[in-house]
Amino acid sequence: VTTEAAARVGNAGFEDWTTESMTMAVKAGSKYTRNWYNAFADSSDQWWAVTSKKSMPASVNGLAGSNANRYNVKNFPTVAYSTKSFSGSKSAHIFTVNVGGANTLSSLGAVGTSYAGELFIGTADDSGNPTYSGHRFTTRPDKLSFRYKYAPKGSEKFYVKIELKDAAGSVLYSKEDTQGPEASKWTEYTTSIDWADLTKKPENILIIFKSSSSTKPKVSAKSNLEVAGKTERGHFGSSLYIDDIQMIYE
Repeated sequence: VTTEAAARVGNAGFEDWTTESMTMAVKAGSKYTRNWYNAFADSSDQWWAVTSKKSMPASVNGLAGSNANRYNVKNFPTVAYSTKSFSGSKSAHIFTVNVGGANTLSSLGAVGTSYAGELFIGTADDSGNPTYSGHRFTTRPDKLSFRYKYAPKGSEKFYVKIELKDAAGSVLYSKEDTQGPEASKWTEYTTSIDWADLTKKPENILIIFKSSSSTKPKVSAKSNLEVAGKTERGHFGSSLYIDDIQMIYE
């Protein structure tokens, strides 16, 4: 007998996005505007956050030429919406990028820093540092399920974590998987949630996705990647699409 309402994760199909922009200083008297993307339409009830600002410095040096692709290797987000989806019109696209470098060679090879994309329930500051605060969630699901596609760089795997806490902040259930496998087509990922103590009720849920579980993710220099519905050229690595998160109650 089900006695609890079947709560859902907000924006579980990743249909709602806010496109924001930042202006970076390229050199004296020159600026460039870059779009980045948050997985919500209304920030008053925000579920998801991104760490994109880590790979989006406010100023860059050593760029050669005015081609927009050259800016991609100096400043680029790590999460965007995609028009490729399992259902609906959008999904979340989480990917690894290499940006930075002290000279013009960064437009030719990956000489900067590689950042794995990260989408999670919580907040991030203006530098992209995450706070894994989760969101209010008061029921006990039996499984977490979602659809994904994953094109890894080399032997990399994607990362996913789910954690539920009670009102006092004590962890009732936590599981992380650092071995998310490759999938060229939309594939279902399901994990069971085992409740050790049914007398305790959750108050908070945290879910984290990362494009790579590697501490030093790799990229392919001067490669192409679909981002926000168009093809971009830069130094891109592992690419993870997520859609249709479901909390399953049995």
